[in-house]
Amino acid sequence: MASVKHYQELCSKYFWRQLTQMQTSTHSFIVSAKGCRLKDSFDKEYLDLQAGFGNVILGYGREDLASVMYQKAQELNFIHANWIGVDEVMLAQKLAQILPKDLGFTKSLFRSGGSEANEAAFKMARQYHYQTGNGHKFKIISSWLAYHGATLGALSATGRVDRRVKFEPLAPGFVHVLPPYCPRCFFGREYPDCNYECVTHFGNIVEFEGPETIAAFITEPFTVSGGVNIPPPEYLAEVDKICKQNNILLIVDEVFTGFGRTGKMFAMDHYDIMPDIVTLAKGMA
Repeated sequence: MASVKHYQELCSKYFWRQLTQMQTSTHSFIVSAKGCRLKDSFDKEYLDLQAGFGNVILGYGREDLASVMYQKAQELNFIHANWIGVDEVMLAQKLAQILPKDLGFTKSLFRSGGSEANEAAFKMARQYHYQTGNGHKFKIISSWLAYHGATLGALSATGRVDRRVKFEPLAPGFVHVLPPYCPRCFFGREYPDCNYECVTHFGNIVEFEGPETIAAFITEPFTVSGGVNIPPPEYLAEVDKICKQNNILLIVDEVFTGFGRTGKMFAMDHYDIMPDIVTLAKGMA
């Protein structure tokens, strides 16, 4: 095996590393992993507190999972979208079984990741309104601080200014509201004596933008990438009511929070809400 220095030189010459100042950074390489620990090319161990940033929730080095992946790769490693695989159908059934029964979800659309899932959700919301005679409803509302992905539409919905600013102008038709952020309330109030001004703010934005133009509101149940923030239980329930009153679809982005990461199977289970679309990824992988 070549030296670490050799791979460092190759990395500097050929590899585009994200979120890194590539001219001055030095590189170590992760070469193996087991359980929740990573090991680099210098034999140094790291405790992975982010679970691979959210998608390795069952741990590394799982021989039982690796054997199934190996078997499936031998049987059928790719299938075109014009065809249907049995495993896809079985997964769709499994998702319908574990999603909250009262939501009535029965159909799954599979895409390659969280950003693309949210892109598809925006298209579905706009198509739904178009096909029900409300083609003028096209705007997508989201929250500042929220993260919904890095592709153009998902980044336009994202409320992380640091992730947006270098790629602007972004896609039109996206509107942002101030989120509920009780530790440092944007309205200078304190929960629970705040009269839920964040809900009033959301309703005002809907009114000013024109509910006849708004297709959907996308929200993370818990904000993650923009600072772990858990909204008060009343917020999402009240916002959901405003959406229902104005024929605005509620899209819940469970990419980070789904599959048991909050103590329940889905973070939306902590709230009394009825989303129309749920996007999943990461832990699902």
